Amino acid sequence: MPRYSLHPNTKSALWIVIGTLACVTAVVAFIHAPVFQAQADNTLVFMRDDGTDMEIVTMDVDGRNEHILTNNEYDDWAPVWTPDKTQIVFHSNRDGFDGIYLMNRDGSNAELISPYGHFARFPSVSPDGRYIAFEMFMGTVNGRDNWDIFVKAIHCGAMEQITFGPYHEGGAAWSPDGTKLAYHSDDAATAELGFDIYVMDFTTGETQRMTNHPEAMDVWPQWSPDGSEMIFHSERDGNSEIYMMNADGTNQHNLSNNPALDRVPRFTADGNQIVFRSERNGDSEIYIMNLDGSNAHPLTDNNVTDMHPDS
Repeated sequence: MPRYSLHPNTKSALWIVIGTLACVTAVVAFIHAPVFQAQADNTLVFMRDDGTDMEIVTMDVDGRNEHILTNNEYDDWAPVWTPDKTQIVFHSNRDGFDGIYLMNRDGSNAELISPYGHFARFPSVSPDGRYIAFEMFMGTVNGRDNWDIFVKAIHCGAMEQITFGPYHEGGAAWSPDGTKLAYHSDDAATAELGFDIYVMDFTTGETQRMTNHPEAMDVWPQWSPDGSEMIFHSERDGNSEIYMMNADGTNQHNLSNNPALDRVPRFTADGNQIVFRSERNGDSEIYIMNLDGSNAHPLTDNNVTDMHPDS
C-alpha cells in the first residue's frame, strides 16, 4: 500500500480549489490541460552566492554570455524556467519571508505568486505553464519541521495541498505529460536520517515509493523530456552523486562516480545532456555531462558559489 494518497477532496482529477471569482475560467483539472511545446533553447538559469547574497544568472549552455538578472541585497534562488522560457519562477526573501516569485526572462516585473507571509520555496512549473508545485512550511510537529507540497495556479489564488502528515516533502517535479509529480520525502520511522523519492499519480490518487534508502538521501528528482527516466542525487554511497533510474524505479545507477559533491541534476532542454552542481574543482560550480556520465566539465569557473541550474 502506498504511504500517501491524495486527500479525499482531491482524488482522481485533482481539481484546484477556486480561490476567487477571477479564477473560475482559469482553473481546470490540469491533467486535461494542453501542454506547451517545450523550447529547444538550452539557455541555463542558476543561482549564484557571492558571499553577500544570492542572485539569479543566465548563460548559454556552453558557459558563455552570463547575465545577472537580479542585483539586490536579497536572496533570490532556486530558479526554474516556464515551459516557453519567457519567464522564470524562483524564491526570494525580498518581502521578509521566503516566497515564490515570477519574473520575465530579462529579470523585470518580479511579482509574488505564493501566499503572502507563508514560507514557500523550490517551485516547479507544470508542463502547460499554468501551475506551480512547491513546498510550504506547515509548522513544527514533535520537534521536526513539517513541509508539505501544494499546487497553485500561477495567475490567481487557487491552491490545493497534495501531501499531508508530519513529514518533509519537497523537490517537486512534474512529469512531461502533467499526470504525475515526483518529489522527495523523509520517513517518519527513521526521523532525520534520510529522504526517498516518491511519485504521485494524479489519475489514480496513489503514490509509489521509487527509492528505498531510509538511512541515506535520495532527493531532487527530474524526469527526462520523454518521461522514460528520472535523474536525482543520492548519498547512498557515502557522498553525493548523480543517479539515473527508469521511470518505474528500476535500473538505478550512478552517473557521476566522483568523490566530490555532485547535486541537483537537470536535463538540458533538448534532453541530450545533464547539468548539475559540483564541487570537484574545490568550490561549487555548474557542470555539464553526457547522459552516461562521460565528459563532465565545468561551465562556470570562479570563486563564488554557483548552484541549482535549470535548462
